[in-house]
Amino acid sequence: MLKKPIVVTSGEFEELQAGDTIDAQGATGPTGATGATGATGPTGLTGATGPTGLTGATGPTGATGPTGPVNPYVGIISANTTLYVAVAGSDSTGDGTSGNPYATINGAIASLKEKWIDPGYIVTITVGDGTYTSHAVIAPTHPQGGQINIQGTNYYTKTLNSVESSSGGAKAWSYILNLSTVTNIAVNDYIIIKSVTGGTKPTYLIGCHLITNVDAENNRITITNAHYAATAASGAVTGSVYIIKAILSFANYVHGILLVNGSKIGSINYLVFAGASRSTQYQFGVSCDSTASITLGTLVGCVNWYEGVGGQNNASLAVQCVISNCFIGLAGSGIVAERGDHVCISACDIGAFLENGSLQRIDNFTLTGCGYGIYNTYNSVTSTYLGIITACTIGIYAYGEAVSQSVSTVTFADNGTNTLPALDTLGNTGSYILS
Repeated sequence: MLKKPIVVTSGEFEELQAGDTIDAQGATGPTGATGATGATGPTGLTGATGPTGLTGATGPTGATGPTGPVNPYVGIISANTTLYVAVAGSDSTGDGTSGNPYATINGAIASLKEKWIDPGYIVTITVGDGTYTSHAVIAPTHPQGGQINIQGTNYYTKTLNSVESSSGGAKAWSYILNLSTVTNIAVNDYIIIKSVTGGTKPTYLIGCHLITNVDAENNRITITNAHYAATAASGAVTGSVYIIKAILSFANYVHGILLVNGSKIGSINYLVFAGASRSTQYQFGVSCDSTASITLGTLVGCVNWYEGVGGQNNASLAVQCVISNCFIGLAGSGIVAERGDHVCISACDIGAFLENGSLQRIDNFTLTGCGYGIYNTYNSVTSTYLGIITACTIGIYAYGEAVSQSVSTVTFADNGTNTLPALDTLGNTGSYILS
């Protein structure tokens, strides 16, 4: 716009005063050339989402996938369950009920083969009174074996009042015992004696023994006892004793229970495992191998085996039972964890044996009338606590860089030699027995 001052003289326009100016606007000039485009401004806010469109047509069905694995279980056990076994039962027609029991433990275990046991529930195999003659090892492999317990139906607690008499000699004793009552006791039952006092040499009676005669008129029973001592228990020996009615008797060269490759049994109680001969090499009453595990209760008897109870190769055993008249009572080989609590071992060539780097702990135990009470060899460690070792040729023997420890809590009595080597003395190829 052009501004041109106009001087107004007097008289030209009444409205203007002298010295006033006005702007004169000329015609608009042509539009100039378009300037360069400026920089793009910032992106604005995203607008609202529009409505969803219509669903498209369904596509064709895809190819059928491969068939999945078959479920190996045809039943689920979701409650505590009892399966019954009886001498007069049948593995072919029985169903495990009390009115239609199986004939063997193996028959009961076989019935569980395709059944899943839910966590928190227990299957109890209950074994009725009597002697079961078996020609087949019990070797369960159920994946929930730790939830399966095996136990005798009946056991009876009696009071031992005294020893009436004894006969025979070392390794072949016969005793007549006076009991409070002989009700429910029969020939070929077994008696478990774990803790008795009074009289003379009461610990010589400890063990699991066959009952060979019942005198109902005088409340007396006769038992066998393979204790090594040359003298017998006598007099007013008293204490609680236990009559076991369910006996598993195994043929020669047949193991009792064999657990391998991680297989398990929860617990066993109120049973006796009777072998055919203690001289049949490598015949085991209860054997655990390769991370297998088992708990043997306080009223389990293992008698007349080459090896009563044993474990090897990372097996785990909790042993509270009674082991009698075996070549080796309790054995461990190859990094096995054995825990014996209130275990009683009697009349064995070797009470407890350990080798090849194994660990064994025995608490509140009794070892009586054995050749060796504890035989510890080849880099193994035995820990003992509050035990009794009595009437053994050698109480504790260590050889080949083996160690026995906590021996100060053990009571020794009537042994030929208590420890070899002597306490706190290096000997027998680098072995040591610590007090």
